[in-house]
Amino acid sequence: MMKTLLLYEKDSLIKNPKYQVLKDRAGEYYFRLCARNGEIILTGKAHENKKYCFDAINSLKLKGDFNFIEKNNGERKLYFFHLAQEDGSIIGSSEMYSTKIGRGNGIMSVMKIICDAPTEDMTF
Repeated sequence: MMKTLLLYEKDSLIKNPKYQVLKDRAGEYYFRLCARNGEIILTGKAHENKKYCFDAINSLKLKGDFNFIEKNNGERKLYFFHLAQEDGSIIGSSEMYSTKIGRGNGIMSVMKIICDAPTEDMTF
């Protein structure tokens, strides 16, 4: 049984960071950026057209230099960040982190992989 568990864990690991394009219940397209370990570290805003979603990803890959806006949600003491363009428009948002250090690590992860992560279309 132990061998089966180890094989399952090994097989389920994402080998490389990647963007994944998905479709929500409203029929809009969005992306998420997954870290090497499979954790979702950034979720993009919804687009009515799949092409616009891919365009947003390609823009991230080409530019790679965006503003990180650090936030917290007050009473619950959870931390997150937004990735924003120079004009302040939000491109994507992170997951919630229990510490500021965790949020900082999330930002560093995004910075490391934002330009080089491949894109996987999961809308089929």
